[in-house]
Amino acid sequence: MDPQIKYFEARNDWRFIALGSSEVKWGIEPSQIAQDLAVKGVNVSGFNLGFDGFNENFYLSILPFLQLPKRSSQLDVALIGVNLVEEKKILPSSFDEGFPCNGILQKAVLKSAFAKDYGLDHFCSSSGWQQFLVKPWEKLSSIFRYRQAMRSLLLGYDRPTDLIGVISNSLGQYPNGFHAHKAAKDNSQEVQIDYQRFLADKKTHPQLFQPMEPQAWPTLLKQDGFFDRWANYFIDSQVLPVFFALPTNPLMIDARHRREDYQRNSQLMQVWAEKRNIVFIDLGIMDRYDKLIYYSDHRHLSVNGAVTYSRELGNALAANPKVLKVLSN
Repeated sequence: MDPQIKYFEARNDWRFIALGSSEVKWGIEPSQIAQDLAVKGVNVSGFNLGFDGFNENFYLSILPFLQLPKRSSQLDVALIGVNLVEEKKILPSSFDEGFPCNGILQKAVLKSAFAKDYGLDHFCSSSGWQQFLVKPWEKLSSIFRYRQAMRSLLLGYDRPTDLIGVISNSLGQYPNGFHAHKAAKDNSQEVQIDYQRFLADKKTHPQLFQPMEPQAWPTLLKQDGFFDRWANYFIDSQVLPVFFALPTNPLMIDARHRREDYQRNSQLMQVWAEKRNIVFIDLGIMDRYDKLIYYSDHRHLSVNGAVTYSRELGNALAANPKVLKVLSN
């Protein structure tokens, strides 16, 4: 996350920003979107601030601390990636209220020096009496704030839980935040192992491999519910929220038996967006993409897929009057 944040802070002229999980980080190439908007005479720059492991639930909780409208004063449009086949919930405001700080990516980030620098570490910290002693020192001394990172640097990793297992097919971070990854065909053995690991989760988490509860999405779209909170955060800052359906690999959708859920939830999102006078874009389930070339694994797009999808999304944005009006201001 460090290079991504540095790239973001290096400029103050980002007009649109993409937010969401790794499906955003791996799958949205802002310069491709900018090219499509330029055809309409709108010349803008965009940034990808998707975070690995941070789904819509988690991202909604950290939005107030990132202060994006304040830190990027020219921000006009927020592109919010929505996974239509996963459930969402509004998380509590602190670890003491039951915040689930146990995901391996989330825990690693929220206990890091990055979290302390950006005011996110309270999510993963108890308010025990020790905190009142440690906090003042961490504010004064970078040695204290970075003590865990420094220990890892000097001594190496000594616990299995310190290691995060990921597919090693990254091609690199772009200055616009996009994180390019190889195609599955270029990393086929490791991709297959990872897919089998995903399928093995069916034994321990069978609920994830069944159709969703029919009322799950209507609950999210209630007044002042999950998606209203997302929309209101940006509307209150005079930023247009644009929700878009994430291009999840059909392998995952089918493994979880959720094609019907996808279509139903997409229709519900469209009705909600029209009612709120905001934008929702769904380019459909990407069955037309070659799974070995356009996808990096059973979930994410490869660099090939990201470029193609971003152009398609850019075309949809360039054809939307609300988006053009805001960016042409």
